[in-house]
Amino acid sequence: MRLLPRVEAYLGDGRLSAVNRAGNLLVLGTMVHGTTEQVEALREDAAGAGIPLVTNRPDAVLDDRDAEHYAGLIAENTANFGWEPGQVVSNDALRALRERIEVEGASQLVDVLAYASLDSRHSVERAAAGAVLAPIDRTEEQRARSVLLSVAESGDGLAQQIALTALGQEAPPLLAPPSVPVGLRPTKETSIAIHGTWARLAEQRWYAPGSELHDLILGSCTPTLYDQPDYFRWTGGYSDFERDEGSRDLLAWWHGHVPSQVDTVYAHSHGGNVALGAAGPLAAAMGLLVLLHTPITPRDDHEWEQIRSSCPRVLTFRSRCDLVMLADGRRTGSTLDPSTRLLPHRRVLPHWKGRDGWFSHSLFIRPRTWRRWDIANEVRYEARTKR
Repeated sequence: MRLLPRVEAYLGDGRLSAVNRAGNLLVLGTMVHGTTEQVEALREDAAGAGIPLVTNRPDAVLDDRDAEHYAGLIAENTANFGWEPGQVVSNDALRALRERIEVEGASQLVDVLAYASLDSRHSVERAAAGAVLAPIDRTEEQRARSVLLSVAESGDGLAQQIALTALGQEAPPLLAPPSVPVGLRPTKETSIAIHGTWARLAEQRWYAPGSELHDLILGSCTPTLYDQPDYFRWTGGYSDFERDEGSRDLLAWWHGHVPSQVDTVYAHSHGGNVALGAAGPLAAAMGLLVLLHTPITPRDDHEWEQIRSSCPRVLTFRSRCDLVMLADGRRTGSTLDPSTRLLPHRRVLPHWKGRDGWFSHSLFIRPRTWRRWDIANEVRYEARTKR
């Protein structure tokens, strides 16, 4: 999906405009309700997208208000736009709200824009609005959660990803880690690929031996990439519990398959947090960690110290204003990029004027992206670089 100028995004009624408006909303929602680290990680992308920096004013944030005041605020600010909650909202009403935000910088209006967008005709906008509001919607009807549940059942893949990320899931009961099949122990360095949330049984398993991207990486930049049937997998569940289990399972797989340290780790989405968890308390050493669209979840300073020791070289790739990563930040407190203080890394972003470098959560697990921008050369360069 390519970027539209900020006003143009509110003029059209097609899919491209809807995705752009969803990006606007998630960025603004993060600015209003996010942590200092989350806002700092957004500054460059927000500037490239023409999205104003809205100051987070704690006295105006809705989680500090009771449900009655919240409903009154919404009613007060929507009455001027010829729209009532429950009606399909027009692009004109959304544009008027967005223009007021740009002029006034009022954080309350961001939540009004989100509330109005719950009634968009586009599922991706409804999902973005629900992601912004779900953590703070204390109204009796909890419309944000209701909308997210509805979108999660839709057939729109991107909207479903955003909605499911915003909803999360309950952790299962504590179970013993599954047994890990042990293959022939290699005598050389080994590299691995780790899938993200909900991707273990995805139709396109980029991380599996024989897939187009796996073969491209194996042949062009990482000849040590593991290519046997018992390659590493984790549940792909969306919870801290399952990511922690994934880290322990990774270590168990590691001990059965890898002679010493792993050469290179490629990890998509929360698969990157599985890798970071293994590199932290479990002290698994990685020569080069390549993070692909990984939302960086909060960790304490001691764990980051362990990760820095285990991961001397880290390379990050993501699209600008990745919608799923932004939705994840509203739920987990994750950031688009790790702090350079906590995790020194080299970040690779598409140019902000690029047509296809915005919003996607899968841009860098597409073979065509690797070929178009010669990503293998970037990885080879980083693998040779000593810090």
